[in-house]
Amino acid sequence: MLERMSHEKRLEIITAAIKLFAEKGFERSTVEEIAVRANVGKGTVYLYFKNKERIFWAIMEQGLIDMEKLITDIAPDRDFCQQFHDIIRNNLAYIETHREFYRLFIKERLTVKFLSEASVDQLLLKKHHTIFRSLANLMQRGIDQGVLLPGEPYDYGTAVAGILNHFATYWLMRDSGEPLTAKTEVIYNLIMNGIKNCT
Repeated sequence: MLERMSHEKRLEIITAAIKLFAEKGFERSTVEEIAVRANVGKGTVYLYFKNKERIFWAIMEQGLIDMEKLITDIAPDRDFCQQFHDIIRNNLAYIETHREFYRLFIKERLTVKFLSEASVDQLLLKKHHTIFRSLANLMQRGIDQGVLLPGEPYDYGTAVAGILNHFATYWLMRDSGEPLTAKTEVIYNLIMNGIKNCT
């Protein structure tokens, strides 16, 4: 029971920090403000996190874990094309419902990188590599099945991640009210069929 309460309290602090960082930016936010948002004392925050940077990296870590699961939770025995389509849609849906996290992911990550401890930075880098490895494994499956052209699966994974990231970034900047998942078919067809129409 105590362990569950501790987990919930930690999650409340993280959730409050996400909203505050998204509103004010990382550098202008304080631990005191996070504590107020989480409805806890400042000392309670320090029971769970060494400093503000550790809170930020806890946010990034959980987000990266969630994003990796979007790839690894897809059943491997299904048709590759349907798997790939689902991964695109699920990633866009995650960004849509975790807009504040993703805004931090693309906007504040490099700023905080220069302020963070090397050990924490390396931990997050490893999680990035894990995501790309999972994506590369999926691309390799497509190559092995003859669905994708022969090539370097890490390059394919990098291209896919880049396309998803740019669509998501433009969607956040534009803020048109259109759901990001509406771009699923566009992205899927762009990657799988290309845009070439030359004779």
